[in-house]
Amino acid sequence: MRSIHILAGAALALTTLAGCSGPTHSDEDNEARGVIDADAIGWAELRPAVEEMLGEIARLNAQGWPKQVSLSPDAPHKPLLRIHTIQNRTRARLDIQMYKNKLMSALVKQGVVTLVGDAHDHQAVSSERDYANSGGTTQNLAADEDATGLVLQGEISDAIIDQTAVRQHDFQFNLRLIETSKNVILAVSDKEIRKKKAR
Repeated sequence: MRSIHILAGAALALTTLAGCSGPTHSDEDNEARGVIDADAIGWAELRPAVEEMLGEIARLNAQGWPKQVSLSPDAPHKPLLRIHTIQNRTRARLDIQMYKNKLMSALVKQGVVTLVGDAHDHQAVSSERDYANSGGTTQNLAADEDATGLVLQGEISDAIIDQTAVRQHDFQFNLRLIETSKNVILAVSDKEIRKKKAR
């Protein structure tokens, strides 16, 4: 009878330990794993600004692009657009490259513009061409990049207000569509995101 009580006690102890042995992460663990703070922002919150910009691009396309905007040589002729930098001016650690990839995917799916690679893409293509041509002459990719008629760039900024009981974190995401030959801003989209949490 005593052995049954001992076994039951051991089983209860194991169950208790199993319940307590789940992952417990401190703030330091989260920082080491690259997890953003609870009051930071994700792609879902930035997407409305992207949707607004896609609408502006569709509107500009419907009314006709300025004649100086370079079009792709192959039909259907579309404006050549390059995604430039999205600057992180916040206190949060944000995966800007992921945001750029999502933005690129949204533009490709919309199909209104032809995307041109950025400097890293040009370097990769140039290296591949050099390898394929075994030292032969290659196309001047910098000239291709300069011919891009439209550039999309943006920034994410923030402001923090600490009050007695609440910490308020305001983010602003701004996107600008720029015509490169005259450096004219054709469209702007903005999104403000407010995060609050008890202190």
